[in-house]
Amino acid sequence: MRYTHLTEIERYMISALRKQGISVDKIATQLGRHRCTIYREFQRNSRYNAYRPNPSYQPARAQQKARSRLSRSRRNKRYCKTDFRLAEALLKLDWSPDQIVGYLRLRGYPTMSHELIYQYVWNDKAEGGMLWKHLRQSTKKRRKRYNSKDSRGRLANK
Repeated sequence: MRYTHLTEIERYMISALRKQGISVDKIATQLGRHRCTIYREFQRNSRYNAYRPNPSYQPARAQQKARSRLSRSRRNKRYCKTDFRLAEALLKLDWSPDQIVGYLRLRGYPTMSHELIYQYVWNDKAEGGMLWKHLRQSTKKRRKRYNSKDSRGRLANK
């Protein structure tokens, strides 16, 4: 099943249903979500006050907190074309992707993996570029192994 974030409308519905005294299980079934999702939402976005025994949940504030967490996220860092300019220049000098990564680390440039440089080279080749000719060894094109028949033989009497 595909994971989706809670929307602002869902947060307002959670707040309204909670104020009516409806249990978390029933809120979850009404929204079509798992109850753990609702519990996590309360845990992450409720405001705890020493003077109140129950934490307060404000949907507008919860949405704001969720957006700020999303903007601070560093996952799936993408590199733009300018980040690859130096790597491209070094590739044209027949440096290997491993050498390029080591050089970038030593000089304090944005670090990337050798695999990322290889992917950039193969994407460049697919677009008609010639960077792949500067690689020292031509590698086999990779393929996924699922749905392939096992061609190995079987041992007798096993």
